[in-house]
Amino acid sequence: MIEYRSLGRGGRSARLDPEWHLSTSSRSRDWLCIVSTLDPYKPPAARLDDPAGSATGAVACPKCGASSASKVSFTWWGGALGPRLFHVMRCQKCRAQFNGRTGASLGKVIVVYQLSALALAAVLFGLWAALRRR
Repeated sequence: MIEYRSLGRGGRSARLDPEWHLSTSSRSRDWLCIVSTLDPYKPPAARLDDPAGSATGAVACPKCGASSASKVSFTWWGGALGPRLFHVMRCQKCRAQFNGRTGASLGKVIVVYQLSALALAAVLFGLWAALRRR
């Protein structure tokens, strides 16, 4: 038995036999949507905190080509938030930092991140100065 949820009028759900579903018209199949039968409580197959493992899809170092890299938790340009936003990894062999998902350099990311932080600080300082004059 497969559980289906109706997308049509009434929004009722029912348990239907797969053979019955295949024998119905295409119009009725358009009204039905299969509800996932996966177990939401089953733990994932790979560890979630696996740094640069094959299950996480991490790329090799663009500078030296080594596949061993570790997650960076703090940088001078992004503090603790920047490395998490941009998936920063550090190569164990040459110590180069790169984006762990794309393998791209972090040069442009650092400049944009610092400029946006500077602009935010300027806006907050302007608001503080305007409120202080009142």
